[in-house]
Amino acid sequence: MTAQDIVAVPQGKPVEPSAALVAVILARRDAAGSGGFRSDVRRGIHAHSEQWALPHVAPYITAPSERTALLRAAAITVEHLRAKQDTDPRARLGHAFRDLHRQRHSGDPNGEMNSISRRVMILPMLPLEEAAQSIDTLVAFCAAERIPVNYYDLTRVLLHWGKGLSPSSKAVRQAVITDFYTATREQ
Repeated sequence: MTAQDIVAVPQGKPVEPSAALVAVILARRDAAGSGGFRSDVRRGIHAHSEQWALPHVAPYITAPSERTALLRAAAITVEHLRAKQDTDPRARLGHAFRDLHRQRHSGDPNGEMNSISRRVMILPMLPLEEAAQSIDTLVAFCAAERIPVNYYDLTRVLLHWGKGLSPSSKAVRQAVITDFYTATREQ
């Protein structure tokens, strides 16, 4: 990883391998001649084609339990060029989805159910594979509206998604909904 690759990594903190992966992907996805790289990494969104992404993602996997989450997060990050990295250090994944709701439905999601809020509300009930697919769809909607996404937080969320049984897994899953319905970006 070069100094150019980690420009977008939050400063003042040790660089986690997952953050380094996101930084490399963000640096390379917009570069000229990155079509092959993008194509390979994007294939990591599905189990049946993830072997194409593995050479690019494997150096950042520090435990076997991280494999699927990092492959899916990398695929989502590399795909959506029009959803830039959110530069607000307080930005979280649920905030991007709230901004998407505001853009498409002219207001905050105050308990009304529509296609965006339903997708967000069901996320905590989904296993990792299905959650990644649903998050990918929501990020695609964000890209269509040119809404920035915090890909570092997206990766953190998928890495800690778990099975929804432990308190930490439940907290990560619930935080996306809480951030979606919270009007500020305070942490």
